[in-house]
Amino acid sequence: MKVDQLREGVLVSLKMGRWNASVKIDPEKLPKHLADEIPKQIWRTMQDMVKDKSILTEMTSIRNRAKYVLQCNALMFPIDNVWFVPKDRIQYLDDHFTKYQKRYHELTDELCKKYKKLKSEFKEEYPVFFKIIENKYPSVDQLKGKFYFTWNFFQFTIPDEDLDILPPSVYEREKEKFKNMVKEMEQMTVNMVGQMLFDRVKKLEEQCDSGSINKATVNGVENFLSKWEDLWSGHVDESKMKSIVKSLKHQMKKNGNADVLKENDAVRTELGKRLGKIIGRLDNVPNLQLKRRLDI
Repeated sequence: MKVDQLREGVLVSLKMGRWNASVKIDPEKLPKHLADEIPKQIWRTMQDMVKDKSILTEMTSIRNRAKYVLQCNALMFPIDNVWFVPKDRIQYLDDHFTKYQKRYHELTDELCKKYKKLKSEFKEEYPVFFKIIENKYPSVDQLKGKFYFTWNFFQFTIPDEDLDILPPSVYEREKEKFKNMVKEMEQMTVNMVGQMLFDRVKKLEEQCDSGSINKATVNGVENFLSKWEDLWSGHVDESKMKSIVKSLKHQMKKNGNADVLKENDAVRTELGKRLGKIIGRLDNVPNLQLKRRLDI
C-alpha cells in the first residue's frame, strides 16, 4: 500500500456504548443458604440483573451488525478503534450507521421506560439476590448515558512541509513515522486476509476430505474472494498473498461448484488436495501472523 492511497479515503472511528445488565459478586461473601436459593441459570461469573434481556439482545445485534458492516467496507488502521474507509464506501457506511443509530436510540428510550418494571420483575422472582445487588443498578439517567452510538470521519496526515509548522528535523521524523504506519496498516490487512482465507479454506478442505460439503462453506470462500476484489486487493502489495488468492480463485472457478462437489468424488478429492497446498503456501507469506497454528 502506498502513502498516497490514504488520500483516496478517510479514517472513521465508531463508538458504541452498552450496559450488560450483569454484575460481578464474590461468591464467598454470599450467605451460605444462597447456594441453593439462587437458580443455576442466573449464577455465572457475571450475575444477571434483569430477567428479560430482549431489548438488550437486540441492541447487541445492532452493535454486531455495525461492526460487521465496518469490517466489510474498511481496512484496519494501527490506531485503536480507527479504520480506513475508501472514498467509494463512505456514503454506504454513513447510511448504515445512521440507520443503526436511529434504532439504537429507539431501543434506549424503550429500555429506560421499562427499566423500573424490569427491576421489579427481577426483585419479585429473586428477592434475596436483588437485595444484594440493589445498589449496583444505575439510575435511569446513568443508564441512558451508557448507550451511545457515534462515528466520525476524519483525515490523517502530517502537516504540509511548505506550511513550516514543524521544524525540518521533526518533519522528517514524522514523515518516516507516517510511512511506517502505512506499512503497519498493510500488514494488519494481510494478517486479517490471511486469517480469513485460512479459516474458510481449511474448513472447505476438511469437508472435501470427509465428503460432507456444506454449501454455506463454499459460499463463504466465494464471498471472501469477492471482498478481496472489491476492497482488499488494491491495498495489499504483498506478492505472495496476491499469488495465493489468485490460485484460490482459479481453483474455485474450476472445481468450486457446491452441487458438483457433493456428487463427484473425484472433483471433491482434487479440490481438497489443491486447497491443502494453498493453505501450505500461507506459511511462506512474510510476517504473516495467524491466531491458529498451521496444521499441514
